[in-house]
Amino acid sequence: MKHLVKLLVLPLLLCCCACSSENGDPWNMDGQQEQVEKCMVRMSLTRADGENAFAEEGISEITIFVYHQLRTGTELLEARTVNTDNSTIQFELPLGETYQTFVVAGAASVTNNETLETVQLHLDPAQQQDVWLSGVVRFASDKSVSNLNLTMRRMVAQVSFAPLETTKELAARSEFDNLQLTFTNVATTWQVKTGLPMVEDLKLTTTAAEGYHSSFRTFATGENAGMSIDYLKGDMVVNSSPSLLEVGTKYETSHSYELLVPITNSDYVTKPFTD
Repeated sequence: MKHLVKLLVLPLLLCCCACSSENGDPWNMDGQQEQVEKCMVRMSLTRADGENAFAEEGISEITIFVYHQLRTGTELLEARTVNTDNSTIQFELPLGETYQTFVVAGAASVTNNETLETVQLHLDPAQQQDVWLSGVVRFASDKSVSNLNLTMRRMVAQVSFAPLETTKELAARSEFDNLQLTFTNVATTWQVKTGLPMVEDLKLTTTAAEGYHSSFRTFATGENAGMSIDYLKGDMVVNSSPSLLEVGTKYETSHSYELLVPITNSDYVTKPFTD
């Protein structure tokens, strides 16, 4: 469920093991092939909410990442992409090892996935699609039955910008015809291992033809958001906000924020517009 917040801007899983032995594995000192027992792990994927969310957002695939836990870190064992219709995925893993896994859907890209310590998710802020992610689950492949809870949750917030003035009021202004908006404390990259965003500034342009409306998506951030506005006539900057405008909130997962700004108000510009 998404929550709408209007703001006036001021100055997976069940896992069970069935064990087997396989040839084709390391040779022992006598030159004989050793048998390595393996465990069939069955993973069932679940979502925290939004039964039809994937179909509504055009998400057709999910990717499961499995990492082998080593003494000094992790290494990618397998990244498997399956259709969202698949609710059960099987992995055959060597018995007696430790692994870590997570599931993701809707990300624009996944980079640095060679290890769990470095893997990052990226979103396209302009894309009207959520990113879904499970927590990282650590498990051992053994002969006992293990129950792993790997539930996918929405990871992004939607932010919309709109002028407080009416369309008629804005149509009467001739001093500017487009705005460059700079939003602070926005995150388009998420670090899976630490569960933390990489915060940055995001620049967007909106025009008179668009009613000076704009929107974007961001991962949840831990810092209060802010923004600034540059007013342009063509390519020339003719005015700007005097300082950073405080949004007055942190962007939280599964929330929608509508930022309402009186863009022609004299308190919001360096040089007041004449009436």
